[in-house]
Amino acid sequence: ATMQDLEQRRPQLEELITAAQNLKNKTSNQEARTIITDR
Repeated sequence: ATMQDLEQRRPQLEELITAAQNLKNKTSNQEARTIITDR
């Protein structure tokens, strides 16, 4: 892949990264809620 190819794909990559981070945050929040609820 050339730099041009990467530059064109960059927005998609950034969206993927954002989506992955959101997913991770949701998972962490659910785990935290579960722990709090157990107590």
